Amino acid sequence: MDKKIAVITPVYNSENYIDKCLETVKNQTYSNLTHYVYDDASCDGTVDVINNYSGHDVCLIQSNKNRGQSFARNTLIAAALADNCSYVAFLDSDDWWSATHLEENLVFLNKANLVFSTPQCISETGVSLWPTFFIPDEFSGVHLNKGNYIWISSVLADIKCFVDHKFITEFNSIEDWDMWLQLYHSGFKLIKQPTPTSFYLIRPVSEKNRGHSIVSKIYEKYKHLNEHETQ
Repeated sequence: MDKKIAVITPVYNSENYIDKCLETVKNQTYSNLTHYVYDDASCDGTVDVINNYSGHDVCLIQSNKNRGQSFARNTLIAAALADNCSYVAFLDSDDWWSATHLEENLVFLNKANLVFSTPQCISETGVSLWPTFFIPDEFSGVHLNKGNYIWISSVLADIKCFVDHKFITEFNSIEDWDMWLQLYHSGFKLIKQPTPTSFYLIRPVSEKNRGHSIVSKIYEKYKHLNEHETQ
């Protein structure tokens, strides 16, 4: 039997986007999955959209307090571990995948713990844009010492990566970069696969909240490890 994949989606005021996110999970050619969604105290119609959706199995966890994406992802991963899921796929509420995303990427986990790819960047008007994530073709974990080269909505990983590693709730942005560094420096193998199978919606708020104020904190946190490596 195919191993179960947990699709992890934190949502907050995603009324205008969540339906497409739900549809992209329903349309996956890999069917043994559960979609875990954490609503972070939305004040729009996000929860109504989710509750009225009937396309696939959605496990909705609601919060009465806004706790941030790190807390949401940690909570959803804990639920997936309790349900004996084998893999975790991350999907933000305003992003989407090609129908074969999970099936195509799963084969790479035979030789790595985490796989990702360059996203196809799309504007709100549907125009294809140049990628905002420039991922070297020769990517190795060492690249992460210089910047966040892994876009979270393209990631599929062995759930064992997250048993002893959590998203840092003190970081209110680019917390995913911290996670990839945790995994890399703990010996997990992260690889880039060449085929883009995910789509990143470029919104003004997407670029506004890139979290540049956190960058120096992450550099400082891993400085003692990074200085022993060279590119």
